[in-house]
Amino acid sequence: MLASASVVSIAACSENSLAPYQPEVSNVADNFALQATGVANVTATQSYTWANSGTRATINHSPTTQSGTTRLVIKDASGTTVYSKALSPSLNEPTVPVGVTGNWTLRLTLTNEDAFATHLAQTEEHVARLEQIFTEIEMSPKGKHCKGMKGLVAEGADLLKEHADPDVLDTGLISSAQHVEHYEMAGYGTSRPYAQLLGFPKQVELLQKALDEEQATDLLLTEIARNRLREVPRQMPDRSAAGVELR
Repeated sequence: MLASASVVSIAACSENSLAPYQPEVSNVADNFALQATGVANVTATQSYTWANSGTRATINHSPTTQSGTTRLVIKDASGTTVYSKALSPSLNEPTVPVGVTGNWTLRLTLTNEDAFATHLAQTEEHVARLEQIFTEIEMSPKGKHCKGMKGLVAEGADLLKEHADPDVLDTGLISSAQHVEHYEMAGYGTSRPYAQLLGFPKQVELLQKALDEEQATDLLLTEIARNRLREVPRQMPDRSAAGVELR
């Protein structure tokens, strides 16, 4: 089988963000093609088993996503990773990895990198919502400076100074963001029953809405972190020098 006869074609497009995520796959021996539209704000991982009768595969890709990343990981029939790369329009030269003939595994991961930007806009809406609540109950929204939140933000800023594998660093930053998420959820989670006990049903609904949005963002960040960790090489430390016997 000629090397050029085995082809993997990937196209991902975020145009028309109102359209639902819809991957179209053609998976036949020695030829795999995927066309995905409506990938904006989508975080998903999909795996496919592909029969390759050769030892090579020509990879063509044309992602036009406006945000986020599209990462393709390919393993040959022996389970060896022969290709792992975040796809982008700048990578316009076909790649030809070499591997073992048989059933190859293709894993495509779409990650919405705009999770932080989306949450920033959401937070601004939460601030306006809280100001509305205080206006309606005729109280001032001003309070003491939050030392706890200040500490969480400082920890995240310190992490940005670290030199680490990009995927590991991204996962660490996501963890820092989730610390903030949980702090905010605790605030909304305790304020809501207080508002209910004090007889403010309208304000209870607003606080519940904010809590639901925070929880949804937390789940999204968890999924993004999992996708990042899948790309980190699994390397066990050499413990022999420490005199540890592994059984």
